[in-house]
Amino acid sequence: PTLAVETELGDFVGDRSVLESPLASSLTTDAIIEAYRSNEMLQWRREAIARGSNRTPTILASVKAMADAGVTILTGSDSGNWGTIQGYSLHRELIKLVAAGLTPWQALAASTTQAGEFLGRSWGVRPGDEASSIASGCWQGSHAKGGSSDASPGRRAV
Repeated sequence: PTLAVETELGDFVGDRSVLESPLASSLTTDAIIEAYRSNEMLQWRREAIARGSNRTPTILASVKAMADAGVTILTGSDSGNWGTIQGYSLHRELIKLVAAGLTPWQALAASTTQAGEFLGRSWGVRPGDEASSIASGCWQGSHAKGGSSDASPGRRAV
């Protein structure tokens, strides 16, 4: 699903804490954050609520039903759309998957191992797997254990 593009615009406008995240502010400009807080956007949100156009509960329930039916769930941020911030929206997508009823591990797999399987790649953390993500701040001492701190995409886990 692309939960971020389908649900985040309302959250960006309606919940100030979403854009007060240190990650959000590090990945976009103050001007973009302020644009989501403009009077025009606040008016749009009030009108959307008055129309009863909050589709988020239905979207989340649909994602849960698909997962329960065995549909492979992958993340997608649709970066570049209004209501998304590159990088941050992927994190928000994972939060939304858990809100839909997936476990945190299922949500993480939607961005890593399941995405790799879908693309016919061996992504993971086992020896020989390709790295698909980087765990920031977790690499201290990895060289002493025979590991590599260079986990750029396409590199092999050792």
